[in-house]
Amino acid sequence: MARVELIMPKMGESVSEATIITWSKEVGEHVELDETIVEIATDKVDSEVPSTHEGKLIEKLFEADDLVQVGEAFAILETEGGEEVKETAAENPVIEEKNEAENKPQEQTNTVTTQEKVVVKNSSDRFYSPLVRSMATKC
Repeated sequence: MARVELIMPKMGESVSEATIITWSKEVGEHVELDETIVEIATDKVDSEVPSTHEGKLIEKLFEADDLVQVGEAFAILETEGGEEVKETAAENPVIEEKNEAENKPQEQTNTVTTQEKVVVKNSSDRFYSPLVRSMATKC
C-alpha cells in the first residue's frame, strides 16, 4: 500500500491560503478519483476540492475552520501501489496562459511603433468601458 499526500491546489494567482469549511469524507472511508473530499473557502470563492487519487482516507491533517496554505498537504490517502507519493497540485489553466505570454520573444515587447494616438471618447448614445477604450487606442 502506498501513501499519497493530497495537496491544497492553487485557486488563483493572488490566493495563497484557504479555510476548510467541511470534510466530505471521514477517516477510514473509501475515496474515488475526482470525488469531493473537502470544501474550502478563500477570500474570493468557495470551492470543492476533488481527490487526485483513489484510496482510503487514513489521515486528516487539518480540521474544519483550519487555515491551509496553497501547496500544503491537507490529507493522506492509502492507495494500491508500492511507494509513497507526494501529489502536486495541478496548476490553473489561466496561469499557463500567462506563462505562455511571458515566454514570448523579447523582440516583440521591445519594438517601438510610431503611430498617432487615437482618443476614443464616449458619445451620448454609446458607452465604451475603459477596457474597450484601451483596446481601441492600441489598434
